[in-house]
Amino acid sequence: MTAIDDEADQATPNSEKEKKKISAINAVMRRIWDLIPSGSYVAYTATPFANVLMDPDDEADLFPSDFVYTLTAGDGYLGAEQVFGLADADVDDSEPEAEGPDLVRIIPAKDSWVLKPPSKKLQRESFDPEPPSSLISAVRWFVVASAVRRARGYAGHSSMLVHTTHYTAPHFAMRERFLTLVQRMRREVEFHREAGLAQFYESWRNEHARVAAPAGRSTPEWDAVAEQLPGVLRNIEVIVDNGVSEDRLNYDAGRPRTVIVVGGGTLSRGLTLEGLVVSYFTRSSNTYDTLMQMGRWFGYRSGYEDLLRIWVADGLDRDYAFLALVEKDLRDEIRSVEDSEYTPRQVGVKVRCHPGRLEITSAGKMANARLVRLSMSNARQQTFIMDGRPDATRRNLRAVERLLSGCEPRPLRAGGRRWIVRGIDTRAIIGFLQGYSFHPDQRIFSDPDLRGATIDWLMKYAQERSWNIILAGNSMPGAMDSLGVLPVAGIRVPMLRRTPLRGSTVEKLNFKAIMSSADRLADIEPEAYADMPNATDAQRMVIRRRLAGGDGLVMIYPISHRSKNKLELTTRMDMPQGVGEDLLGFSIVYPAVDHSDAEYGNFVSVKPLAADVDVGEPEEDDDWEDEE
Repeated sequence: MTAIDDEADQATPNSEKEKKKISAINAVMRRIWDLIPSGSYVAYTATPFANVLMDPDDEADLFPSDFVYTLTAGDGYLGAEQVFGLADADVDDSEPEAEGPDLVRIIPAKDSWVLKPPSKKLQRESFDPEPPSSLISAVRWFVVASAVRRARGYAGHSSMLVHTTHYTAPHFAMRERFLTLVQRMRREVEFHREAGLAQFYESWRNEHARVAAPAGRSTPEWDAVAEQLPGVLRNIEVIVDNGVSEDRLNYDAGRPRTVIVVGGGTLSRGLTLEGLVVSYFTRSSNTYDTLMQMGRWFGYRSGYEDLLRIWVADGLDRDYAFLALVEKDLRDEIRSVEDSEYTPRQVGVKVRCHPGRLEITSAGKMANARLVRLSMSNARQQTFIMDGRPDATRRNLRAVERLLSGCEPRPLRAGGRRWIVRGIDTRAIIGFLQGYSFHPDQRIFSDPDLRGATIDWLMKYAQERSWNIILAGNSMPGAMDSLGVLPVAGIRVPMLRRTPLRGSTVEKLNFKAIMSSADRLADIEPEAYADMPNATDAQRMVIRRRLAGGDGLVMIYPISHRSKNKLELTTRMDMPQGVGEDLLGFSIVYPAVDHSDAEYGNFVSVKPLAADVDVGEPEEDDDWEDEE
């Protein structure tokens, strides 16, 4: 027999803060499971944070002890990583759109403030603000986008989500504001056609070309869009869907609807909006799972991906950007377990912690979560934020020279531009980490407590391990002339092209990533894993655990101060003037340690504490143009 628990993260986990207490639904689920003498319990959820933080040693609870599995998204799925552009592309060898589609618009803080209702109930009852300019812009684009879909021949549902507060009273006042706004827009188009259409033309001109039309779809000309606008405006409905509303949203297949939906909790977690084109969202949350569930715009938008727009409050975009990284880490972690010889009960599943206000899940569901000991087993880190001033770059060159003192780097591959030194001991690596000058914002390295925890881990679990050091050079023809060379340990290493994010300065160069995903396996002969899956980082984690012989890896990247933003990507810039000519970054892959031998227990789970800031996998850039 199989018991299937849908949305298993919401009610099933024990939410009582005191360990001996059991919440009602968790107790019922335990009793049901006890009635099944032979079978499987399958928990299904998009946000499994609470589930993987259950107590794995409590045989009566529902921790995923035997298996954990992540489903691969289908083609065309838009998740946090795709919507917020977090799949960091090869900066030097990809088209600009690789940085992510231009779907997100930031709501100014003053507009969010205007829409925030008072905390006192009596004042909320009369709360009725004028729609701010960003909200009016969102409505205009919803009208235009719906008209574009009709011009393309689509005759189905088209929806706009507006969620600014969980309080119900302000929703009804906002509905009246929307009805007035849409009526005014309709009259302006019907009675003053050219003047009335002008506002929509401006929206179309500003937005329609910012995202490429999907395959098989064309972007209609303005005249075709304008022809559809009056009909769209006549058909727009405004509905309130919250815990007290009577006119709830229903989609009838026989009656396509063009609808603006204003609501609270029913919209933020649970209700699916058909044909969702525009979202206007100012409400936040303090927990990962709730915040991800509130993103109703995630999903499949086949045929109108280019029309999707999301207005979010300033700061929410960064929260979702971080959660995309959390989700990527969690999926990689789950895949590394499902592809290994271990069960979740043996090794656990770790969750990255937010360095600020966000909790992983509610406090009650975190009762078993603890950072027993910092684990760096098989983890990667990299110096993606650097101080480019010559004094700092010279200090770091000296740190690399000390690390390689007395060594003779050998070519990694015949005819290549990478050199390797094998057999470096852990104490030399610790000395390097202590001698390298880290930027203060690279907290996993610069924070004394975090660096101390890393060194403690190395001394306790990796003291007898061996390390390989690779000097990563540029293999592109002509690179030595255009980007220069850096003498390191007697080797003239051709320098790499890495362009920083826009807004970087000499004092703070933010590259977002300097490491290629394949670099995790750089010291392993490709022939050794040619028959093993190696396309994803989870697969590469498995390969390294099996084939690296327990070795750690440090890769040194000499970065040219002449690096240029050749493709003129909007998120990148040329290297600023004044950067030292000996700029060096590095990545580190820690040795894989058998968790069964480690004193910190059989699983890794965390509290949102400062001691766990940025522990886990960094972002990465694939297929750098100037690497082998």
